[in-house]
Amino acid sequence: NDGLLEVQLAVSRDGVSFDRFRTPYVGPGLLEEPQLGGTVYMGVGLVRRGNFIYQYYAEGAGTHGQGNHEVSIWQAKQRLDGFVSVDAGPADGWFVTPPIEFAGSCLQLNIDCSAMGEALVELQDETGKPLPGFTFDDAVSVDRNGVAQEVWWQGRPDLDALNGRPIRLKFKMRSAKLYAFQFVTDPPSR
Repeated sequence: NDGLLEVQLAVSRDGVSFDRFRTPYVGPGLLEEPQLGGTVYMGVGLVRRGNFIYQYYAEGAGTHGQGNHEVSIWQAKQRLDGFVSVDAGPADGWFVTPPIEFAGSCLQLNIDCSAMGEALVELQDETGKPLPGFTFDDAVSVDRNGVAQEVWWQGRPDLDALNGRPIRLKFKMRSAKLYAFQFVTDPPSR
């Protein structure tokens, strides 16, 4: 079992079945850098502070099968819920959620629109028909990087009338990464 080690991400909704992403979540650093580019051992647990998640890992120059495991402790910092994203390049991309029911008065996005990106959200009924007042034509562009960006239509974010009703969300994005969305009641900006 000699060789380099990296940390990969495995996720589950039920704690029984897991999907594993075969790309490095935390990979070995460069040989010339302080991390030494050999083996990476992730610590247990996540620490949330504000809009960031911190994790701690050990990395050293040795390989897994070598007896010498001199390592240093390092910190990984990432945005809240920044594990996986739906990405759109410079050409428009879109996707639609399955029908969902929600409770809340406002839709918030955890999204990074970089300097040139944007996202628009359309609300649809369960059959895919756009809801009046919540179409792409009514949508206000989300064009920033934030973990709780409010979505607005015709100058208002209020979704109280749609609570408990099955809807679909259709996202149209350009040069953006969507990490998560959530429905909240009484967001702090109001």
